[in-house]
Amino acid sequence: MSTSPSMSTSTSTAEACPDEAMTVAHALQMLGQPYKYRPPEVGMPSSPKAAYGFVLGLAERQRWGFWWGKYMDPHFEKYWSELSPEAKEKKLRSLSEIVVTNYLPGLMYHEFPALPRLRRRLLPVWVSKQEEAYVFVLRDDGTARGMIAHTDPELMKQVAQRLGVPDQEPRWYRVL
Repeated sequence: MSTSPSMSTSTSTAEACPDEAMTVAHALQMLGQPYKYRPPEVGMPSSPKAAYGFVLGLAERQRWGFWWGKYMDPHFEKYWSELSPEAKEKKLRSLSEIVVTNYLPGLMYHEFPALPRLRRRLLPVWVSKQEEAYVFVLRDDGTARGMIAHTDPELMKQVAQRLGVPDQEPRWYRVL
C-alpha cells in the first residue's frame, strides 16, 4: 500500500502542526484583546397616553365575536343553540375579546391597505365609569410616526362603516 507524500499515515490528532499554531496565535494577536461587553443603552419604547380612533364598546365587540363564530367555526351554530343564556353571554364575551384583539386589526389591514399601521392597534380605554372599551387606533402619541399618521376622511368613513360604528367620529381618548 503506497501513500502519497501529501497523505499522512499518522492517526494522532493530538499533535498540532507548528504552522497551524502560529497562524492561530498570529490571528489572535491581530484581533487584539476582547472588548469589555456592555449592553447597549436603549430607552424603553414609549407607551401611548392618548389614542385617536373609534371606540368599540361591548355591543360592537360582541357583534364581531358572533360574526367570527358564525363564519369561521363550522360547528358554531350547533353548539350555540345548545347553550343556556348565561353560557351564551359568557362564551360571547370571551370570544369577542379574542376576536377583537387578535383578528380584527388584521381584517381591517386586509380590507383597507391604506390604513396607517401602528404598533398598538387596539388599546383599552374608559368611555364611562362603568364601561371599559377598546379604541381602534388610527393615531397615537406613543411615537412620532403615530402622531403624524395620515387619516384620510373618506377612508375613516369606510373604516367606521366596516367596524359597525358609522355614526361615530374618530376622536382622542385617554388610554388606560
